[in-house]
Amino acid sequence: MTIDVSKSTTYVVSGDNNPNELEVSKATKYLAMSPDNTTDKLMVSKATKYLAMSPDNTTDKLTVSKATKYIVMAPEPSISYYFTHFSEYTDDAQPSDWTERWVTTAGASNARADTTGIGDSHLEVKNSSASRYHLSWNKISADNYRDDVEVLIRAKQSAFDAGTGTQYATSIALRTSGASGTENAYVLAMHEDDTVLLYKLVAGTYTTLVTSTATSLGLPADLNDIEDLFFWMRFRVNGTDLKAKVWMDTDPEPGSWQITTTDSALTGVGNIGIANIGTVAYCKYDFMSVATYGGTAPMPTIYETDFSEYTVDVAPSDWSEIWHTTSGAITAKSGSANSDLGSAYLELSKSSDNRYCATWDDVDIDPIRVDTEVLVRVTQDIFSIATSWATGIVIRGSGGTTDEHGYLLVLYENDEVRLMSYDSGTGVSIDTKTTTALGISNFTANNYLWIRFRVDGDNLRYKIWHHGDAEPVSWDVDVTDTIATVAAGTGISCWDSTPTPKIDYIGIGTGGITVPMPNLSSLDAVKRRRTMTVSIG
Repeated sequence: MTIDVSKSTTYVVSGDNNPNELEVSKATKYLAMSPDNTTDKLMVSKATKYLAMSPDNTTDKLTVSKATKYIVMAPEPSISYYFTHFSEYTDDAQPSDWTERWVTTAGASNARADTTGIGDSHLEVKNSSASRYHLSWNKISADNYRDDVEVLIRAKQSAFDAGTGTQYATSIALRTSGASGTENAYVLAMHEDDTVLLYKLVAGTYTTLVTSTATSLGLPADLNDIEDLFFWMRFRVNGTDLKAKVWMDTDPEPGSWQITTTDSALTGVGNIGIANIGTVAYCKYDFMSVATYGGTAPMPTIYETDFSEYTVDVAPSDWSEIWHTTSGAITAKSGSANSDLGSAYLELSKSSDNRYCATWDDVDIDPIRVDTEVLVRVTQDIFSIATSWATGIVIRGSGGTTDEHGYLLVLYENDEVRLMSYDSGTGVSIDTKTTTALGISNFTANNYLWIRFRVDGDNLRYKIWHHGDAEPVSWDVDVTDTIATVAAGTGISCWDSTPTPKIDYIGIGTGGITVPMPNLSSLDAVKRRRTMTVSIG
């Protein structure tokens, strides 16, 4: 193994250092160290990854196999994102990768089936005694840069007033540690006296940092008025700065922080999660996202367009081709594709039979797009094609011309719908259904279809219906697969060069959010947007 130093920005090559401490001042060339090392002295004893130093190595290339001494070669830290809508957990059980802390007997946390929220489940937290109960997310506890962290939750609780004036329910807890009686944490909490509190626990001692009345935050004066209604809480700790926001689900997120203070009592990494102190209510959390290393916790987002914002007769400027890019094209068109709805559409044209795919750039940079739902309205001028398909929807799409990867839902010949996976260019049919099996009439040229396709963890689901019919209540197909597991591109695809698919609406939801049906009476008024306030129910 060789490491080409000429391609590095910083590295060490010096013979005038002692075996354990490599002094930068004595180095003619040097390598950046991990945060555990000081600026001037690079401690080999703290190294976890190493670069070879040996007299047998040349000035420009360092050969690991010839190494006798080593120094740290640490990766550049970056923001990491985490999220859950609790659908991945077993119902009626504590989430498997969360840990109860502090007074563990004081409460219980269980995933509950719930189709009225962002995903298919929510996390229910209920205390049996007014003690400090905390549930931390193990996945984040392994992040070395979680000292600077931001958490976003959507939650609701069954009651706010216990009559004691001392109880807290829905809470976010950051930089936590300690055990019962020695708890450490910064906590943002809904309080029963119609306030939101930002407080700290240091070795078990409670101190209020900021008290905000509900009205000062734009909430109802009596928090009992929002029983069983969703609200959002965003809490950020960065260095000694503590900031927070709280708002109703039906309102837009405040543009600036509502609660701000500084405190230096708790530094360094700790656990991250939720807390509850009191028996006043059960708390239901149906979404949580986390960003470490100073990042912003992402919101579930809906992207949608009717293509009327794009320049006519050219490819949309913020879409990218990723598979067989020379075999097809996407073009924004003016006018209705079928004269009954909309003033613009996207046309897919093919010059040869290959898997062509174009994805939406805005969606492709969304940090929580691994769980995605796509809703499209589409028509084709021809459906009678031999052993082939035209319109396709791609989720978690990646790779290039010969190594396509991801999930693909396609309108196939002979009035079939196929759900497929691709791995390194090899396609596998996961499920095939005829229109008869789906309970709909056969596809007809130039008549619109609605398709809703969702990939959520290992779950793949879709439903399809004719425009003018009611959307089916249940999914037509609900299966599992593990070929594509990471976030990638979301967009549209086409194989056959004979038909010309036309799409006049596409909506894409990330983070587990469901895309609502657009207003069909005024679809041409739909413009691309990011729905940063997501109201589900």
